[in-house]
Amino acid sequence: MIEFLLGMLALVLGALYAYVRPGWRTTGPYLPDSFIAGLALFAVGSSINALQLRSDAADDVAVMAWLALCSSLIGAAAGALWTRSRREFSDFVEASTAALRAERLFVRAGLAVSALVCAWFIHAVFSSGSIAALLSLGSLLDDSSSLLTARKMITAGTEEYFAPGYVKQFRDILIPVFLSAFVAMNRRFYKSIQFWLVVIVAVVAMLMTGQRFILVVLAGTVLVASYYVVGLRLRALVFAGLLMTATYGGLTVLLGRLPEGTTPMNAAGAIIGNIVDRAVITVPRQNTLTHPVWKQLGPTMGSSWLDELSGIAPGGARVRFSNVLHSRAGGSEEGNSPLALPIDSWLAWGWGGLLILPLLFSVALSAIDRILLSRDSAIFFGLKVYLAIVVPLFYSPYLFILYGGAVAAVLIAVVPFVRPVRIAPHAVRASTRSGPARDSRLVT
Repeated sequence: MIEFLLGMLALVLGALYAYVRPGWRTTGPYLPDSFIAGLALFAVGSSINALQLRSDAADDVAVMAWLALCSSLIGAAAGALWTRSRREFSDFVEASTAALRAERLFVRAGLAVSALVCAWFIHAVFSSGSIAALLSLGSLLDDSSSLLTARKMITAGTEEYFAPGYVKQFRDILIPVFLSAFVAMNRRFYKSIQFWLVVIVAVVAMLMTGQRFILVVLAGTVLVASYYVVGLRLRALVFAGLLMTATYGGLTVLLGRLPEGTTPMNAAGAIIGNIVDRAVITVPRQNTLTHPVWKQLGPTMGSSWLDELSGIAPGGARVRFSNVLHSRAGGSEEGNSPLALPIDSWLAWGWGGLLILPLLFSVALSAIDRILLSRDSAIFFGLKVYLAIVVPLFYSPYLFILYGGAVAAVLIAVVPFVRPVRIAPHAVRASTRSGPARDSRLVT
């Protein structure tokens, strides 16, 4: 009953937010929208989970989910009113494509450094005999669990420490951001050797860890950037979607997530089901399974956040709270079972934190979105597109830092030095009327 009432309240608050939020022409991909979408998926999934399991633990998760969604909608509405801008997003994109020389050099250097980090990571992983054996073609074909075992060994550092959190900043975050900036600066990016070299090295570094979502983020970021800068035909989007689905499906098979002997048709259906399940049901179900652990420990008054953040520093704890939860749910300490933002907020600060933190997150994301639009920059354009895709993963301060928060803070501080002036939108539009002269300014 409480979940139903909270759901009705969420619908009312959602209608209010839709009324006051800036239009799409003004915002483009809007960070508070992404945050609300992530919480809404979790709330819907938690209600489905509660109907399926019929337990007090599932009901607890659902109530927390809907409370957090209502709080975030209030914060998003307040943030939308506070950070209104009359400038259209198309003006921002046009001005950002006319990159200055310092910004072009910075993006190229960032891509080169990030590719070198990926190359080092690939070399380091294959230098480990046990992991290299698991990643060999013969092992992958003979044993459906070899890729999953290798993935756990790489991320947990049980054989050798590969600094996965630091590599992630370059491979999973900076490369999508800088590739999108590269697209903005060079409309003929698809003819650039550097562009494709970086893509290949990054994809190899991603595939060897067996992580599927980071590939979707990379492709999605570049595709969305391409849509806003050069436009994409429907057939290009369809082909890219099929390619991403096929890659996701291949990794699902290699990770041993499908029963042996599954027919191709059944496998295709299972892969689609797996995508939907991961987006809607998986996290609420995991949080329900670990309910006895986190409900007994909370509220921790912030100590659970400090425990997660302690793993960021070099030599920090490699077994964190999410690893313990995974083992309590029947897995191993090499895996992790992250808490969604509503549950994590309750664990750290109780019901007060659950009511306040989602609201503060929404307001903060509104401010970040406004900051990114305040300066014409190809890097800010790429960062805005990337964040709009990954914001639903910001479950906690630790994951906020891990999935782009730290990189966003650094780039927001650095970009004013590499893009110190703002090009007036009317000047850019005037330059585009000269035909070929426009392209000569955009090619890097």
